[in-house]
Amino acid sequence: MYFVWCGKRDEINALAVFYIKLDTPCERAVICAADYYRVFADGELLSYGPERCAAGYARTRDLDISGVRELRVEVLSYGTANYCVDRQDPYFAIELSSGGKVIYDSRDFKAYRPEHRIVNMPRYSPQRGYAEGYDMTRCEKSPLELYPVPSPVVLEGSRDVCDYGKYSFKEVGAGSFEGFDGINTPTWLANGTYSISDKEFSIEETLERCKNSGYTYEEYELYAEKCGFLSFDITSEGEGELVAAFEEIKPEGKWIFRRAKCNDFVYAKVPKGESAVLTVEPYAVKLLRIIHSAGVKVTPRLIAVENCRADKVSLGGDERIVRTFEAARNTFMQNAVDIFMDCPGRERAGWLCDAFFTAKAELLFTGKNTIERAYLENFLLAKTPELPEGMLPMCFPSEQSNGRYIPNWAMWFVIELWDYLERTGDRALVDAAKDKVYGIVKFFDKYLNSDGLLENLESWVFIEWSICNDDEYVKGVNYPSNMLYAFMLDKVAELYGDSPLAHRAKKIRKTIKKLAFNGKFYVDNATRVGGKLQNEENHLSETCQYYALFMGLECDEKYKKMMIEEFGPLRQDAYPEVGRSNMFIGNYLRFFWLNSIGEHERVLNECVEYFAKMANNTGTLWEHDRATASCNHGFASVAANVILASLIGYETTKDGAPVLKEGFKAPSGYEVKVEFNY
Repeated sequence: MYFVWCGKRDEINALAVFYIKLDTPCERAVICAADYYRVFADGELLSYGPERCAAGYARTRDLDISGVRELRVEVLSYGTANYCVDRQDPYFAIELSSGGKVIYDSRDFKAYRPEHRIVNMPRYSPQRGYAEGYDMTRCEKSPLELYPVPSPVVLEGSRDVCDYGKYSFKEVGAGSFEGFDGINTPTWLANGTYSISDKEFSIEETLERCKNSGYTYEEYELYAEKCGFLSFDITSEGEGELVAAFEEIKPEGKWIFRRAKCNDFVYAKVPKGESAVLTVEPYAVKLLRIIHSAGVKVTPRLIAVENCRADKVSLGGDERIVRTFEAARNTFMQNAVDIFMDCPGRERAGWLCDAFFTAKAELLFTGKNTIERAYLENFLLAKTPELPEGMLPMCFPSEQSNGRYIPNWAMWFVIELWDYLERTGDRALVDAAKDKVYGIVKFFDKYLNSDGLLENLESWVFIEWSICNDDEYVKGVNYPSNMLYAFMLDKVAELYGDSPLAHRAKKIRKTIKKLAFNGKFYVDNATRVGGKLQNEENHLSETCQYYALFMGLECDEKYKKMMIEEFGPLRQDAYPEVGRSNMFIGNYLRFFWLNSIGEHERVLNECVEYFAKMANNTGTLWEHDRATASCNHGFASVAANVILASLIGYETTKDGAPVLKEGFKAPSGYEVKVEFNY
């Protein structure tokens, strides 16, 4: 393939358009481009990519272009550090063929820069690129010359999993725009690192002008939260403007602009007559408010970016269970189109630990782990000189420009690799990962104290989104981190036949039991007082207990009974001294543990109530158990696995058939029907 670019390669927030008219019909297109691209065939969206990979590598996409007469490819380059692509210079490569013979390639395309796009926009979020703005009164297309650029290592990719269906919005209100119920001003906005220039577009000033100029608005909603490109068909009696603000939810009925600390808006200046805007990037949307000047009329739509192959299992019957199951599927579809993402809005980033859970949902919903294999392989290809030797990036593809990492997430990589082998039997990837895995093991050696426990881990020590992640809880010897460490060592031992590591893991668990268990609960951490390790007896979290239970620490029946019956997401005022768990990941560890010991009816009862608010409000499952952050988080899609494990004993699939737990006893009171089509 021939790799080319046009314009400067170090531009920030740059969009280049490559196009060709096909005088000779072609059947197939194979494309690579970075950072992001969209392919339009005769004006219709055909594909959005890439299948993200490490810098210096590219995964191909194979497209059917039979009967197509004109191709247009838009390529977006961030040119800045972010969490959802590995920073690299942009490129474009394509081959168009018929009957196995290449007819056209990238050198046959022409290129231009669309001048209607406003470049000096603020960042959408620190983790992504830039908010979108358009001056539709400018229709110039500035020609750009192609030139060759170095080729990345080309890897075979997968076929596009999206069908780009269109969703229509329902109008739910209209009126005079008098501002939002509130505006969140996140601290990152004041950080100059995230600005293009001091002449950046100001949404605050724009909204104030809209309010003072008598602008009106229409408010719309979708039946459930979806991810996709926002499309606006516009007619205007004269030159005007609009702001399209979007949201996942209105907590307590109030629209707080930038609730999730993102610039959730699209701006457009429009000419007299007809015009159309289609966002370059996809966003997570349920609610839409279009604010506009007099004489402007807008018809909005959403072109979905979601995995349409997640249809291999269906569930009918009990409405409460089905609603949560479908919310899990909807969540998965939007967070698994090329890699596993944490959320389709704020970040679109591929975080470790999250992926351990999402991967299970991929197997359930699609019957395969195709995305997971590429996702794990990316970590093997990653070059991260900004991180300590042996440490993996906490999310990838991305650039950890500040050198920050989560040591715990590297451990979850090993655990997922073990789980991946259990589900797929793919020994080749496990063997290819051996050096990375032992690099992780070696990395932690320098933190071992005289008790053989990890002490004073550095960077971002992450347990979960609750009190157990407070700085005072994670410093010194953090027991959940050590429980995870022992669990990881066990998995390394199983993966590579390393019995000394298994022995070490067993010893660590005994030490944790001896030091951390106070007779009733596991304490979260211990710190040095006069050089002697001393437990922080008041640092007690529910999630610490779930780490102990999930990761195989010795726990007596009295302790287990207490955790089964007196804890969980539905507990009221019991044990106020023990900090409550959150969605990620404490309550999920609880569900998995309960299913493993046969408490299926309890899991279902807890799930029905715990997830009801989420499924009813957004049709997706959330990052937290309150709507304070993302309301569409990939890891949460594993709720579908939890439900089926409780209902029918589902564990995995093999050879096109579901594998169910032997001796499973179904709970009573839930009338459901499950169908698999692997």
